[in-house]
Amino acid sequence: APITRRIWHPFNILARYNPAQRFSKRVRTLQYLNVGCGKKPKPHTINLNYEWYPFIDLTWNITQPLPLRDASLKGIYTEHVLEHLPFQLIPCILKDWFRVLEPEGRLRLLVPDAELYLKTYAEIKSGKMATFPYHDSHKTPMMHVNRVFRDYEHLFAYDFETLERILKEVN
Repeated sequence: APITRRIWHPFNILARYNPAQRFSKRVRTLQYLNVGCGKKPKPHTINLNYEWYPFIDLTWNITQPLPLRDASLKGIYTEHVLEHLPFQLIPCILKDWFRVLEPEGRLRLLVPDAELYLKTYAEIKSGKMATFPYHDSHKTPMMHVNRVFRDYEHLFAYDFETLERILKEVN
């Protein structure tokens, strides 16, 4: 797959550093945050993305503290975001997310499952019949592993044990 290129839009920088976005009615009243929503904002959440697109509520760099009050959210959802960030930043980001969550708030994290790909690789190499998700018969097992770990600007691979450990350390 070709390297993805960020599309420059004049609103990206203007929006990202505009303090007014923090005071919109949606940001002040909605109780669920959708981090890294891209072009797929959800109607009943505060939609946050690094780049500006229509219907984004917060154009924000999540390596900076969120512009939200402590304990102001019931839930945070993020899908395929953390693997794009340097691993050493993840604890600080998660601590900030726990800061804005209510005590019983929910954090839902979705990342590619590195364990699944490594297990499938090992099974194939040991002679067992196995296929990778999104299987392409023209690729070698290592090409499949590299696709999930290296393509799409991924910087870190996660499994359940790794995420569990980080979450326990920061919460």
